[in-house]
Amino acid sequence: DLTFSGSLKCLFSARGNLNRISESQMMTNLTLDRIGVKTVNGAMIRNVSGSLDTGPLDSELKKINFEIGDSSFTADGKMFLRPETKWLIQVRSPEFNLKKLIQNLKGLTEAVQLEDWKIDWKSIEQSISFIQSDAVYKNMEGQVAFGANRLVIPDARFDAYNGTASGRAMIDFSETNPSTLIEFDLSRLSLAKISSTGKPPVLEGNLFAAFSLTSSGPVDSGWLDRLTGKGTFSVTNGELHTLDLLGGLGQIA
Repeated sequence: DLTFSGSLKCLFSARGNLNRISESQMMTNLTLDRIGVKTVNGAMIRNVSGSLDTGPLDSELKKINFEIGDSSFTADGKMFLRPETKWLIQVRSPEFNLKKLIQNLKGLTEAVQLEDWKIDWKSIEQSISFIQSDAVYKNMEGQVAFGANRLVIPDARFDAYNGTASGRAMIDFSETNPSTLIEFDLSRLSLAKISSTGKPPVLEGNLFAAFSLTSSGPVDSGWLDRLTGKGTFSVTNGELHTLDLLGGLGQIA
């Protein structure tokens, strides 16, 4: 079940000859005021505000602000109807908590029960299990384009652990040849910040890495398992601390 809150104002207008109403060009303006959606499992999107203008040739998102979990976002974009329907959206966030964001997106998709988006959330959560639950990333900017069974992220980047993470992605949802391409780069990430658990880090220094991953097949429960690729990484100004190997083995035993 979903619970909705907030208000929505809709304004319709037409351009054309009053004697030929059927040939008129219809335009609408939707104004969102603190729209909220909450699921029974606690996931929510709240404080959705902004406007959507639609016309015969394109549509435009204007300063759409919203919050998911503890993260806030702003989006602007356009939808082009010709030669094919395509959305181009710019998303920004001053800061976001990745783990809580994934948790809320998981809850929302499970509540809506999207048949075409059977995402393996368990594998995604396992892949980011190394991230501290209170880790907050800042200054996120990204572009998203989607339409005609294809999602493209030409560029996305944010500040993390005193460095920068950036990436690109393409997901083809077509039934004939579904595929995925993901590329990301890590620049000058502090290993001490990444492993901040209150204990002295095993390895200190700055991490640089670049990876390229591909997958053939649909976005289903085995999607992450099919991802393969290659990458490089290096650590500069690194310092390896002494490991108590015997003590660790004794604890395991």
